[in-house]
Amino acid sequence: MSDWLIAIARRQKVAPEKLINAGFSIYRPLYRERAVIRGTRKYREVPLLGRYILVEVILDWIAQFYRIIRLDGIAGILMRDEKLITIRDREVERLRCREVRGYIELPPKVWFKRDQRVIVSRGPFVNTPGRFVGMRGALDVIEIELFGSKRNIILPAGGVTAI
Repeated sequence: MSDWLIAIARRQKVAPEKLINAGFSIYRPLYRERAVIRGTRKYREVPLLGRYILVEVILDWIAQFYRIIRLDGIAGILMRDEKLITIRDREVERLRCREVRGYIELPPKVWFKRDQRVIVSRGPFVNTPGRFVGMRGALDVIEIELFGSKRNIILPAGGVTAI
């Protein structure tokens, strides 16, 4: 069992290749997104973790840290309070178990109807009931009652659940 460091990529296409060429074992989970490109529907690969790339820790992790941050295309390694953030191997294995044909299977998007009663499940308004107004791109617009008047709030997708 080993741990994984979280490297931050400057350029998403170049950084994984640089890490592999430098001899590191990496894991970069991908999911497929359906997009319309020039009038045709195509699937495109999208990194699940965005700019973050998981790099397996070897025995000499101090030397590994300095080799990683010196690579071109790497902005640094994720840290908190001047300590490296590591991910346990079991978490990476849990992600790998969700892969189907090399891509992570995401849960299906829940679609709400206009004026459907919902409850906020994330953020500062958690457990606040409201009504679904609509969508702005990938964001959900919810109408809640706040300080005696109705207000619209915008939440990321998955931030609300049906009552």
